[in-house]
Parts: sequence; C-alpha cells; structure tokens
Amino acid sequence: MALLARVRSLLRSSGVLDRRPPRVPDLEVDLAEQSVLVKGRPTPLTDPEFRLLLSLMQQPRVALTRSQIADAIWGDDYYGSLRLVDWHVARLRRKLRQAGLKRPPVTTVRGTGYAFRPEG
Repeated sequence: MALLARVRSLLRSSGVLDRRPPRVPDLEVDLAEQSVLVKGRPTPLTDPEFRLLLSLMQQPRVALTRSQIADAIWGDDYYGSLRLVDWHVARLRRKLRQAGLKRPPVTTVRGTGYAFRPEG
C-alpha cells in the first residue's frame, strides 16, 4: 500500500493524474475507481496491469522503455527482471482481447518497448 500511495503522489505532483486518458472506442478507464470497462462490461485487471495501461495511456503514441514502465508500475527502486514487463503486457493484451477488443491499443515498438496507440 505504501508503494501505491507513493506512485499516486508522484503522479499527482507531476500532473499526470490530472490528465484524462485518450478516448478509445469500447475502452473506458475510470481513474477514481481504478476500473476498466470494455464494451461497457467490467474487465478485472491486477494492480500492475492497471498501472501499466494507465502509464501507457497517459503518453499516447510515445514509446516507453521497459525500464520506464517498470518505474511506473513498481517505482524506481525495482531491481527485478525487466522481462516481467513483457509478461504483464502479454496478460493485459490477452485480457483486453478476451473482453472484446479486437486490437488492443498496446503495441510493441521494436528495439524500444511499448506504446499506447488508440487508433489501433
């Protein structure tokens, strides 16, 4: 819980929480409730998956490195394998597809990391 509070504090101070995520057809993110709806139906995500989606959505079309994503999810003191980011991206995409999104907006940027591309 302390880590989550720290992440929220950092996001608030940087103004990130004040920005609304871009609109994507059939995908709604409620920051206050920390919930995701796909085609109007709740789509349960783990806390790291939600933070992953949010960090990508708040910088649409910007390629984030695995390290930047790990910092957004776990904080800058994370020293584990950055391949864990890949695992969470794969799970997030799978959950969004299973919920009804044909093309999840999380794309791989070869040689860099991942980006949120709302246009698909």
